[in-house]
Amino acid sequence: AWFTPKELSDHARKPADHGGLGIDDWFAAQRPILTWLGQEFNVRGHAKVVFRRRPAENLVIVGSDNAVRYGAVAAALTGIAIAHAPSSVHFAILDRSIEDSEWGNALADVVSRVMVPAGFEVTYHREEARIDETLQHCVQEIERRRRLSESARGAEPALIVALTELDTVDAYRRRSDGNWELKHSLDN
Repeated sequence: AWFTPKELSDHARKPADHGGLGIDDWFAAQRPILTWLGQEFNVRGHAKVVFRRRPAENLVIVGSDNAVRYGAVAAALTGIAIAHAPSSVHFAILDRSIEDSEWGNALADVVSRVMVPAGFEVTYHREEARIDETLQHCVQEIERRRRLSESARGAEPALIVALTELDTVDAYRRRSDGNWELKHSLDN
């Protein structure tokens, strides 16, 4: 069973040395989403990310080791699925990993072994042709939610979008002059 928003808020605000998360600015009304990234460099802490429904609440994982990057993304997505009820989070995962690589099935495995059995709503695609369609759907969903009242918007499940290797999709590839080539605008 998952914490209710009130129980999660109480647990999040409790100090870490008393078994809580030590997050003083956790407010249930913001419908925060928590995920774990690993061990912090201290005795008690765990590296975590809290997403709130406000601008600039993003996570970017950068690194040259693909297996480590995909492992971190898989861990973050698994952490969200473990910490939150399926009714409170929907996922859109656009996975452009190399299929026959050692990390190629990391995100597909999270979807098939964690999210789907737990009952999460998940859109998962690997094919370039489906990336733009899925991103356009996400933009439409965000626009639909913007038209809702604040209280109705707060009742909507969080939408977590995970994108990998977007530079392998022609429509979103960065040009050699440093500018982005957008064949399809996400603003439409």
